[in-house]
Order: sequence, then C-alpha cells, then structure tokens
Amino acid sequence: MNQCKNMRELIPLLIEGVASSDENSRVKTHCKTCKSCDSFYKEMLSIRKSIKPKKIKMPNGFANELIVNLNRRIDENRIRRRIFWRAIPSFGALTAVILTVSIVMLNNVHQTNQSVAALSETESTLTETFSAELSNILNLSNSDDEYETTVVRYVLEDPQQLPIDRYVMASSAMDESEFESFVNELKSISL
Repeated sequence: MNQCKNMRELIPLLIEGVASSDENSRVKTHCKTCKSCDSFYKEMLSIRKSIKPKKIKMPNGFANELIVNLNRRIDENRIRRRIFWRAIPSFGALTAVILTVSIVMLNNVHQTNQSVAALSETESTLTETFSAELSNILNLSNSDDEYETTVVRYVLEDPQQLPIDRYVMASSAMDESEFESFVNELKSISL
C-alpha cells in the first residue's frame, strides 16, 4: 500500500517526461504487478493526451521585454514601499505637532478664562470703589432715591461726557415713568 502511494506520486512525473530512468523502470515494473496503479497510470496518460497544449509562437525579443517589464514593476514596488516607510515619520511628526499645538491652545484658553475671571473680579471691585468714592464726593446719604437723582444730575452736568453718553447713563438710573418724561423733554428740546 505504501509502495502504491509512492508510485502514484511518480506516475505524473513519468507522464510529463521528467522522471529519471530509475524511477521510470520502477513505475513500469510495479504497474505490471499492480492492477490499481496500472489503471491509474492509463487514466493519467489518457487525460494528458486529451489535453494538448497549443504551441504559441512568441515574438522575437519577448523574453527580453518580459524581463524588463518585470524589473520595472519590481522597482516601482520598491519605490512605493520606500515612500510609504519614509512618510510614516512625517505623519508621526505632524501628529506630534498637532497634539502639541492643541495642548498649548487649551492651556491658553484656560489662562484666558482665568484672566477674564480676574478682570471681572477687578471690575466689580472698581465699581464698588467708584460708588463709594462718588458717594463721598457728592456727600450722599444711604437713600437710593437721593443717590440715583444725584448721580443723574452729576452725569448730565459732566462736561467730559459726550451728550449721548450723558443721556444713556442718566436713563439707566431712571424708572419707566421718569424715562418717558425724560424722552419727551428731550424731544421738545430738539424740536
């Protein structure tokens, strides 16, 4: 059985004409005594005879052209691989730059937010200080009505303010009825 397996591996070589003379004689001797291997040999031989390869006439210089084209494609593949492997460090560097810039920008945004918070705190402190100083300068009591009226007069009489700024600042301290009468008064003056 093991010998039949070996012979069945040698039969295709024998049919193609690439078996050595020793292998050829062993297969023929075995096929005389083994019907199974002999039928396998005859089947393979009939299949090989039914498949007749067409002979194609190659043009002159085909082999040279084929070798040149194969070498060109091999070189193109090498170049592509080189470009790919050279591009990887560039992409890595680009990614590192993008990450660094993002971190720096986030840090700047955080610092800007802290600066804005500090400015807001400073503004509220200045507003309180200004109100206290203004109250001291104008000798105001703690009465809100007296304070608002005095502030409105102060703003309206301030020569350093532009007229529109005076009116806007004065109107912010008025309630609706005072504002309406103020607007009507301005209209009558301008007409």
